[in-house]
Amino acid sequence: MIHYLITELEADAQMSSLVGDNIFTLSRLQDQNVPCLVLQMTGSSENESKGFHLNLVTCFVEITAITESPADAWRIALRTVKVLNGKKNDNIISSQFNQWASDVFEADELFSITMTFTVQIKI
Repeated sequence: MIHYLITELEADAQMSSLVGDNIFTLSRLQDQNVPCLVLQMTGSSENESKGFHLNLVTCFVEITAITESPADAWRIALRTVKVLNGKKNDNIISSQFNQWASDVFEADELFSITMTFTVQIKI
């Protein structure tokens, strides 16, 4: 599921101009360049209706923009929400932005905005 979202973000020309090829899963964060987007799935639940599986999974995703500038972090976060909120295609049934939070990594002077999304996909 994360790879569906990475594909959508990589396909957006404006996102590419903001972060280049630096869109990856949390497991690949070590030694990566900034600015970047880091995606991780934080949970999922299979949907059922009266005991029948609907072949749908609801996933909970965190996407973090990491940059050296707070303004760049907000630009990337806003673009991410624009690309993914309401997204539908053959694999993604719905994608809904929920909230965001910001943070500063003072030791490295890096700024981050973490966005949460609820994404429903076909299985």
